[in-house]
Amino acid sequence: MRNDAEELLNDLLRRWHIRCVSTPPTTGYYTSNPACKLYRVSRQHDDMNGALDSDQDGQVLEAVGFAIDQMEQPHKTAVEFNARNLATGVAVWRSPRLPADEIERLHLLMHARAKLLILLERAGVA
Repeated sequence: MRNDAEELLNDLLRRWHIRCVSTPPTTGYYTSNPACKLYRVSRQHDDMNGALDSDQDGQVLEAVGFAIDQMEQPHKTAVEFNARNLATGVAVWRSPRLPADEIERLHLLMHARAKLLILLERAGVA
């Protein structure tokens, strides 16, 4: 069961990082007309076109981002760089904020991932 939790966490971190990178930063201008902001489009066919699935994935990834933002340093940095390495598939990204010693860095990452898993379990994600 522990392997399943680790694989789930790896997948969530990888998808979260890809979403963060692909989402453009805000420009400071409105992205929608304030007069029409409360308008909702009919969702009667969303189960056929996959929109409900993408909405659910978006909510899960937002919860992951919120949980990461709640973490304290250096655990937050360790998780963010772990997500970046998982997204690229190669462990090449390192932060100067993390310990230079590999064993210390892996120990910190292990504790950071455990804390994140607890936060995600509290949020009902994992």
